[in-house]
Amino acid sequence: MQRVVASTSWLIRVLYSASAIIFIVMALMQIPQQEFTLLLIWLALGLLSAVVGAITWLLRGRKSEILAFAQIFIMVIVWVCALALSGGAMNPANSFLLLPIAIAFLMLSAPRAWVILLTTFIAQGLFFWNMQNSSHANSALADHYAAMSFTFFVAATLLASMIRIVRKRLENSQIKLQKMREEQLRQEQILAVATASAQYTHELATPLATISLLHEELREEFPQHPVLAEMAEPLSRVTQLLNDLRRVTHSLDDSEMQVFLVDKVLNELKEQLTIAHASAAIEFTCECDSGASIRADHALLPALLNLIRNAAREVEKIGSGKVSIFSQHNETHWLLRIENPNQSMTEERLESLGTKRTPSENGFGIGMLLSNATLERFAGSLAVSLPRKNLVVQEVRIPLYLERKH
Repeated sequence: MQRVVASTSWLIRVLYSASAIIFIVMALMQIPQQEFTLLLIWLALGLLSAVVGAITWLLRGRKSEILAFAQIFIMVIVWVCALALSGGAMNPANSFLLLPIAIAFLMLSAPRAWVILLTTFIAQGLFFWNMQNSSHANSALADHYAAMSFTFFVAATLLASMIRIVRKRLENSQIKLQKMREEQLRQEQILAVATASAQYTHELATPLATISLLHEELREEFPQHPVLAEMAEPLSRVTQLLNDLRRVTHSLDDSEMQVFLVDKVLNELKEQLTIAHASAAIEFTCECDSGASIRADHALLPALLNLIRNAAREVEKIGSGKVSIFSQHNETHWLLRIENPNQSMTEERLESLGTKRTPSENGFGIGMLLSNATLERFAGSLAVSLPRKNLVVQEVRIPLYLERKH
């Protein structure tokens, strides 16, 4: 659409230049007939066209709809004056007024474009009225001239309507294409992160297995050593995380969807958070029925954990407050609401959070991006808001699994 507008701006400059030349030629044609009044009028129209054309060329770098409207409107007025001097609706060049109408509906918004169309209609109405009161009213060509005026009205209306419809569809197509490009970019980022994660996980498995083996051998030789006892829990934790990652990967490869009880999901979240964020105050409030369930895969738990961990890290950074987690459901959806104090989130970051990479002090928002993409696979959604400057609210909605009874 921008290319069309640029080409149309170039066409306006050409039309002003051509108009200036034609009007000056018309002025020169009045000299043999000694029509000095018409000579001055044609010269004035030619000079006006040349000046406006020069201004249009000088301001070619500025993109302003008001400026474009003024250029087209002045062109219509100048051409109407020229037609009035040369026969009005009886002039075959009358159809050239369709050009500024087409340009207006290509470049301008609908209200301004309709103003241009209305201006040409008023001019055509005056031409027709003047023709009916002239000496041509009773001539054999009167019906022909009237039909020409009527044809202009119909052609202008059809032209304006068709261009408006095509432009609207083109704009909608561009919006859809832009959304598709943004979605493709997001999927490419997610794929890149997933590929890197798989690679690093594979490389981490071998040294972790070696460390675990050495730890077991040292425990056999020094069973009472306190350092070895402290190492056991972190090693077990890392091993469990790698196993969970493998399980999630396999479930994604197999497109394995399962039914999860909401209560069970909440219990697993509590267990994981108790280990990972023991220093953060995390409060769960559940208002769900015991039989409520959702349909997802093993990527669900990491996605939810990532959202809660972000909130817990913010609480730990501030040093006060707590993370409040509310679980409830209606007839169709499960709602998980996460609230935490805020010190770093801004409205600017909030607009792009979860849809693309967002640089911050702690990273690029990749975790939020992955969580959002994971929830979308379950027909779920993630909404992040700032109801107050010092409060962040994350709302997760996932459809409930409604078992069909036959």
